[in-house]
Amino acid sequence: MECYSKAKEAYRIGKKDVATFYAQQGSLHEQKMKEANHLAAVEIFEKVNASLLPQKVLDLHGLHVDEAIEHLMTVLQQKTEEFKQKSGKSYLSVITGRGNHSQGAVTCIKPAVIKHLTSHNFRFSEIKPGCLKVMLKYKKHPKKCEHFSLKLALYTVICQFYVNVCFISSDVQL
Repeated sequence: MECYSKAKEAYRIGKKDVATFYAQQGSLHEQKMKEANHLAAVEIFEKVNASLLPQKVLDLHGLHVDEAIEHLMTVLQQKTEEFKQKSGKSYLSVITGRGNHSQGAVTCIKPAVIKHLTSHNFRFSEIKPGCLKVMLKYKKHPKKCEHFSLKLALYTVICQFYVNVCFISSDVQL
């Protein structure tokens, strides 16, 4: 932030080259800060979840919302694949926290997780404050194609019947 303040001041007094230098330095510091935050988030996630993930528990504490959603998506996909292969537990427990460590003690991760789960048609329930039980999506015998074929066949029969009724009705009216 100091670099941006210096850039603003340099620009104000007409030293555009100096302003450009400080703005570039500010951008470089910001990029390095984001990289460091990301590495810290990955390390926190791996350390916290190393013993939990094999038990189908995902802890999102200590992450920013976007990082939490990214990890949620990855783990849901992995656990769904595991469930397909091994037929283990059909759910994933997701610890979102209650927001005690968030600014204003308001939970940020939980609403974002709920929004993601809802928008991707996952069934879930809150088993206790700050912990969701998410049902993994997997059908062992998908019948979408068969179901569609039955609907199409029924639709064809109904249309044919309707055409015949209309044709007979038009003959009667003559």
